[in-house]
Amino acid sequence: MTCIGICGRISSIAATAALTACAVGTAFVRPPEGYVHLGETTRAQIVERFGKPDEDEPRRINDQSLRVISYTYSSNAEAPKVPNTLCVRTIEFTLSGDIVVEEGFASACASDHTDFNDHRAREIVVDKTRCDQVIAMLGRPASRAVYPIAREKGELFMAYRFMYPKRPLLQLNIYQKVLAIRCGADGLVLEMEFMESGEP
Repeated sequence: MTCIGICGRISSIAATAALTACAVGTAFVRPPEGYVHLGETTRAQIVERFGKPDEDEPRRINDQSLRVISYTYSSNAEAPKVPNTLCVRTIEFTLSGDIVVEEGFASACASDHTDFNDHRAREIVVDKTRCDQVIAMLGRPASRAVYPIAREKGELFMAYRFMYPKRPLLQLNIYQKVLAIRCGADGLVLEMEFMESGEP
């Protein structure tokens, strides 16, 4: 199981942010739950809400040719979740054709951060814990995806992600943690993986 999208982008986000004294990108807020219907929501609907993407690039995932559109915002004026770090948020959508099959959001800002209690993740038992129980424990996932990002049709991939660039930004000192979960068509956790890098 791999971390989708944002893990590979955070270094470039921090590098860009290090060059500005104020803000990078256009401010946006995370859409409410239910706004994106995976397998139904279109690229046109995303662009209508968020505007022209900051990045639009091809991506090969599970032998499928997809596209990822993304938006990034960072600001020195907005409080970060962790002291002496940078408030940065990013949202991305993976498209199969023009249809959204993955939505992902990560924020290091105090107002809408995606930090999660990784200690509670130890309570998750593969083939016993249900994915709705995981959500009850940890809250709204940072990422959700269906086939072809999820392994099989009917399955759901979800992930909890928190990452932030630490100051001084030019050193690109980045902490990140990700809990990736594969949910079966019956709602049970089939696989899980926790990944952590950098020093908190």
